[in-house]
Amino acid sequence: MTRLGLAGRVILSIALAIVLIQSLGVMAYLSERREADPGRALFPFPEQLAAIVASVEAAPGIGRATLLRALSGPDMQVSVAADPPDGSEGGAALAADRRWLSQVAALAGRELRMTTLGPGPIRWFPRLGAAGVRVSVRLTDGDWLSVERRRAPGRTIGGLPLGTISALLSLAVAVAALVVVWREMRPLRQLTEAVRGFGTDLRPRPLPVPETPDLKLLVAAVNRMQTDIAAADQSRTDMIAALSHDIRTPLARLTLRLRGLPPDVGAAAERDIAQIAQVADGAFRFVGVDMARMDMPVDLRALLTHLAETQQAGFADATPHRPAQLRGNAELLTRAFANLVENAHKYAGAARLSLTVTEHDLQVRIEDDGPGIPPAEFARLLQPFQRGDAARSDPRGGLGLGLSLAVRIVARHGGTLAQGAGPAAGLTLIVTLPRDAGAAVPDPR
Repeated sequence: MTRLGLAGRVILSIALAIVLIQSLGVMAYLSERREADPGRALFPFPEQLAAIVASVEAAPGIGRATLLRALSGPDMQVSVAADPPDGSEGGAALAADRRWLSQVAALAGRELRMTTLGPGPIRWFPRLGAAGVRVSVRLTDGDWLSVERRRAPGRTIGGLPLGTISALLSLAVAVAALVVVWREMRPLRQLTEAVRGFGTDLRPRPLPVPETPDLKLLVAAVNRMQTDIAAADQSRTDMIAALSHDIRTPLARLTLRLRGLPPDVGAAAERDIAQIAQVADGAFRFVGVDMARMDMPVDLRALLTHLAETQQAGFADATPHRPAQLRGNAELLTRAFANLVENAHKYAGAARLSLTVTEHDLQVRIEDDGPGIPPAEFARLLQPFQRGDAARSDPRGGLGLGLSLAVRIVARHGGTLAQGAGPAAGLTLIVTLPRDAGAAVPDPR
């Protein structure tokens, strides 16, 4: 049940409640029926039939008729005739019950006939489908004693039993309840899709406001939240983009003014200015991820093959027979994987890529034989402008944006980047992206 959605759990709860109520109703009905009419059975007991036969045979001719009237009633008819019934009522013989009756000593050896009355019985359940039963026993004087038992007619409406009508009404109520629940849960399903999509690209997806008061407040709050978050993110993006652009002019003027300084001082100052410009460019690239389109078809296998060729990295395809397609931005994905491969080259000298396509996901492993990253430090290095010990001591420097930028790009595609265990020493990164099996990737030719 934990795998069911909210609508599924509500529907299942209603169905279980209906089944429980119906079961309790049936139990109460059967209990009341047993108390009101104890011991009632359609088939006469063998001992009862034997007693009737003995009583009729012992009665004289005139007294036999009186005895037959005394034994007969609304639910049982006892009669004596010279010939056995011809079975014109359309019933069916019940051989197994003849054997059952013949087990009584008083009926042993007698000729017995048992047939159903009324409509033909159900093939596999003859007692259930019969409207009544007749048991005929040949007496010692050659006459036939017949005992008929019929089911007591229950209450009906329009010819249908009351129980059948109750069951049909319960079924109709259950179906109507399930339909209503499914319809009323539609705003929540739409809300789930909108929130999932908004979390991918921060583009508002306004939802229609439903009539239900509590859902109306919830949907209105979510719509307002989407608008506020999108506006705040856009303001942040615009501010960083403007800062990255506008800082270039004063930095250029400052570089020109530093040329009059002594060479050693001027060179150090120019290095600092270049680093400031590099930070500004990195910040612009970082926020540029939020402004890129994410709805284009991408063939990840072709992307990784081309990257491995240009970056001199090994590439292994574990599932070449499965399409490796997804929706997103090929340029951003190329930048993310290029950052990871460049880091592997910088700190380990080589990188190995591998692709595995599952039913729902695309999994890419980037492995190297370098010093690796302690698991406790890995989470910190996923943040912007964070560098490890090896990077800080590297004379080539670095901003600490490569890994965090890759994480941001992967997250925008609905994926994850995690540290895995490799077969040897070094670092293993696992990128998991959602697969889009139905995406039509254009032919690169």
